[in-house]
Amino acid sequence: MKEIWDKRYNTKEYQYGTDANEFFKQYIDRTNPGRVLLPAEGEGRNAVYAASKGWTVDAFDYSRIAREKALKLAQNQNVTINYTVSDFFDFALKPDFYDLIGLVYAHVHKDSRRAFHQKYIKGLKKNGVFLLEAFSTEQIKNGTGGPKNIDMLYTLKDVKEDFNSLNILQAEQIDVQLNAGNHHTGAGNIIRLLAQKK
Repeated sequence: MKEIWDKRYNTKEYQYGTDANEFFKQYIDRTNPGRVLLPAEGEGRNAVYAASKGWTVDAFDYSRIAREKALKLAQNQNVTINYTVSDFFDFALKPDFYDLIGLVYAHVHKDSRRAFHQKYIKGLKKNGVFLLEAFSTEQIKNGTGGPKNIDMLYTLKDVKEDFNSLNILQAEQIDVQLNAGNHHTGAGNIIRLLAQKK
């Protein structure tokens, strides 16, 4: 899997663009800066945006090429991000540490998904917020991005159950027009979640 992503990212062009995800951007713009963790951050568009708004940013991806491009983007924007190479389950997560954890199109197979989400909930401080944007199972029909395996896609019911220990502030499944680089373009069906640790 790592080799697939290294190959995708091994271009001069940023495969998902350099503008932050709109849902993530909206949250950052209305929230006082703190410390954010961005798993599976890819080429760094969200990390760099958060850093530009004063956040302390920790990010990781299992593609070293993604990391290189993210650090280059940060340098070009005159910001600093902490970016390591790791996978979801090996990352050394500090408990009760983050004000925000953002999962933006970080899809995990349904057999591991709940354990993955439970692990990262532990990384939030009290009153910290979990932000998630992911493709729903309806996206399988669109061909505009996202996993081709339906077991890697999410339902709103599953997401609500995964985060039911938190105070769910927003949870919705919506149709959008995707416009993020080469791989997320056109009609999309997505799930968005904001949930706060009690």
